[in-house]
Amino acid sequence: MGPTLTQSWENGVQPFMDGQMETTAAIDASMKPMRAFMMANVQRDDMRTVLEIAQVSPTTVEDIPTAALTSAYVLSELRAAFIIGIKVYIPFLVIDLVVGSVLLGMGMMMLPPPVIAMPFKLLIFVLMDGWGLLITNMVQSFNTPI
Repeated sequence: MGPTLTQSWENGVQPFMDGQMETTAAIDASMKPMRAFMMANVQRDDMRTVLEIAQVSPTTVEDIPTAALTSAYVLSELRAAFIIGIKVYIPFLVIDLVVGSVLLGMGMMMLPPPVIAMPFKLLIFVLMDGWGLLITNMVQSFNTPI
């Protein structure tokens, strides 16, 4: 978002604070790069859903209301966060199942599987550079604005 925020600052906020631009013109100038960023990163299905809910039928991209675009963008980001959560959860679930099966097979029914599984989960997360993978995937999920 760095380039987008810089453009928004330089095109709208800074001229407004210097007294060179009126409020409505500054808001429009500041929102232009934000709208371009959100439009480049919104899922088309989410946009269609929000426009249907709002009962809006824009003819061009510029006719899409900012509230609808923002709502669709947030919905798209929630979808991406859910997918990332599932991708993290599934391997941890497999570790829980394997540890539980091994403990049960060894006859250690009184030992809770999470006590054994948690160190394995942490070890695998650290060895696979889990934070690096998460951050890299989140950053790569953004498209550059056109």
